[in-house]
Amino acid sequence: MQVLRSKHFFYYLAVVSFFSCFCAYSEDGEFKSAIEDCYKGNTSECEFAGTYLYKNKDYKKAEKYLTIACDGKSSKACHLLAEMYFDDSLGKDLYDSAVVFFDKGCNLNYAGSCNNLGKIYETKKYGHFDLSKAQNSYEKACYMGYSVGCSNLGRVLNDPKNPKRNQRKAKELFEKSCKADNPEGCVGLAKVYLQGDEDDIKIGLKLYEKACALNSKEACWEAGNLYAVPKNKSRNKPDLITALQFYQYGCNIDSADCCYNLGVLYEYSPEFRKDANRAAELYEKSCSLKDGFGCNALGTLYLEGKGVVQSQTKAFSYFEKSCNLKVSDGCMNLGLQYKNTPRQNKKPDYASALKYLGMACNMNNGLACGYLGLMHEKGEGVERSYRRGKEFYEKSCSLKSSFGCDMAQKLDDI
Repeated sequence: MQVLRSKHFFYYLAVVSFFSCFCAYSEDGEFKSAIEDCYKGNTSECEFAGTYLYKNKDYKKAEKYLTIACDGKSSKACHLLAEMYFDDSLGKDLYDSAVVFFDKGCNLNYAGSCNNLGKIYETKKYGHFDLSKAQNSYEKACYMGYSVGCSNLGRVLNDPKNPKRNQRKAKELFEKSCKADNPEGCVGLAKVYLQGDEDDIKIGLKLYEKACALNSKEACWEAGNLYAVPKNKSRNKPDLITALQFYQYGCNIDSADCCYNLGVLYEYSPEFRKDANRAAELYEKSCSLKDGFGCNALGTLYLEGKGVVQSQTKAFSYFEKSCNLKVSDGCMNLGLQYKNTPRQNKKPDYASALKYLGMACNMNNGLACGYLGLMHEKGEGVERSYRRGKEFYEKSCSLKSSFGCDMAQKLDDI
């Protein structure tokens, strides 16, 4: 066992401690000096003071000095002000103010401001939707060398709903962005190639691989899917081992979709020995990342006691989470839990079952519509009605559920 030489070790600690204190003192001293110079009219020092406070999350004070600096034509100060207004750092969403200051930053040639302004104009929920303005903002960001702006501009120009759609220009922009190692540009370019022939599809797959290596969650998922389910099934066989590698990389960077697909491979594929324990871990991570499909899959494992200790309580909880995340199977399974599992009074809760099965049926879940028909046919929690039962069976059948088709035929034969 190697023993630390105490004399040198404590000398090292003393040196580290001195420099840590010195740096903190020096930074604090520079900040105080910047405040003094700011009040003397030095705009750059106002920017320094505001940025220092912003980094230390003292947003109220940062707003004061950044406003002075922005008025003095500091593009960075305008951008940081807009970020605070947009990100709710000051206690409330101030999208109107964010637009004002991103616009100021953009006019002062701050590329990030132009790009963020484009996002606000492109997205309806911020109340400033204007696709033409979004395109102009992204264009300015791109031509200032901001690769994310190029990929965003390409996406807008490639949108079928855009009356000014220009696919050739969009492809050029995606190529420019991807060459600058922006993963969004590579993803956009991959989607263009995937619309072509087999050789183009191979290029698209390589672009997804590059974007995945650049930490694009979407690209890892798409690359994994292309290996798991090739576009040309007659020429290319599924390569689940390679698919797993991409899903694993994506899951490691918190892609809920990748974690879920990885869980499916471990649960069902013989290549991975049908490892239900590993599947449960992956579904749990997917669920924690707000993926309703992962929550539903984990609920099913708890219901069956597969890879986990059987627990109806936990199954119920995960089905509820899945339903709240708008996954129809989660709502259906939650409804079935209420229907089939005795509760407080040792009786099924038919009212809740009807509610959640109805929600799933409204989301066009054919099997849920079939179960809803069965409850109406039997009069479970509702007045018995063959007519209503048949209506739900027919809807179930129209949604390609064999259960609904069989039950509708059964009623016809009565």
